[in-house]
Amino acid sequence: MTKNPWEDLPENGRYILRCDRDPVDEFNRRHPNEIQEKSLPEPYIGDPFAASVLILGLNPGHREDDAASHTKRLFLERWRANLLHWRRRFPFYPWTPLSPGAQSPDGGGHASDNF
Repeated sequence: MTKNPWEDLPENGRYILRCDRDPVDEFNRRHPNEIQEKSLPEPYIGDPFAASVLILGLNPGHREDDAASHTKRLFLERWRANLLHWRRRFPFYPWTPLSPGAQSPDGGGHASDNF
């Protein structure tokens, strides 16, 4: 199996893989602000190599308030584990239950409530 390219994603700053920088730079020169370089990429959720079903969707888009949730430790840990295909009990990380006794701000019980 080939190496997972997401292992080389920068830890912060410009979230563009080295192998993608030239094409992204060229594209952004012609289409300013089309590819968001400061938002964390989410090309998939779960391990596409282990999935028995794949659901294809559109690009999730970008919101200005994404940056706030992308700095939270819980989100960063689960986001990176997803990209690197680390085995987890709940592979769909936005719906991972919180630790026992933990409460989200709105009274829900999933980690995504804290993102």
